[in-house]
Amino acid sequence: MEKIDNWFTSFRIRKLVAFKKLRKELETLDNEAFDFLYVRSKTSLTKKLIFRWVPLFFTILFFVLTLFLVFYGNVVAVRNELHSVLSKENMELFQTVVNVGVGSLLMVSAFWLVIFCSIVRGDIKKLETKIVLMELMHKK
Repeated sequence: MEKIDNWFTSFRIRKLVAFKKLRKELETLDNEAFDFLYVRSKTSLTKKLIFRWVPLFFTILFFVLTLFLVFYGNVVAVRNELHSVLSKENMELFQTVVNVGVGSLLMVSAFWLVIFCSIVRGDIKKLETKIVLMELMHKK
């Protein structure tokens, strides 16, 4: 069991393993080792669940703020309140500020979306590698 734990730890640290060398290691493992490896792989993904939800939360938050700013800035404020108060130049300035705010919120939302996608992509790569390992173990 200690050999399996050392092998799995070194595999996670290196992250790049030639499958030809790995097959020789996997042929020596028994069913108990397979169960242990499966449990370790499942728990390593669930521990990082918070890292997936934080960027998704900020992506949705900034997107909702963007929608609110678009709705409030372009529909409610302009039609109901600001036509009677502001002059034409000030209305154009207000529209510019709203559009800049919308653009900046969309950029922040896109930034968090890219972070979320990169984390999910990394998890998918880990899962694909672990699935290949499990298939190799079942073939023996």
